[in-house]
Amino acid sequence: MITQLHQYSQWHKRDAILLGEANVDPKDQEPYFGKDGQNMQTMFNFFTNQHLFYALATSEVKLLRKALEDTKNIPPTAQWAHFLRNHDEVDLGRLSDKERDQVYAKCGPDTTIQLYKRGIRRRLGLLCLVIAV
Repeated sequence: MITQLHQYSQWHKRDAILLGEANVDPKDQEPYFGKDGQNMQTMFNFFTNQHLFYALATSEVKLLRKALEDTKNIPPTAQWAHFLRNHDEVDLGRLSDKERDQVYAKCGPDTTIQLYKRGIRRRLGLLCLVIAV
């Protein structure tokens, strides 16, 4: 289905892209991009985003660097969309409990803004302000 949608969109508007919002582990990304890039051209990189927030909260970049490495094996016609925040909560579900607790301590210590024991429901401006302090 994604392949047909890709072909249809390219046929009607060559400069259009398909942007996917699939929060998947790097080992599960191939069906979304397609083995040869015939599916989504771009996807939000939720995996790296979680490690970005860990790096912002702790000033440790080792896990962020590893997340970028883990997500680099994509077709040459595909691209990751790196972001700070989209309309959803900040998802921290792929971090360890210890790593998640460190992000909570800096970015969401109030449990009323913690969501589903894996995320933060906070606007970006407030989140960045807390990280900077």
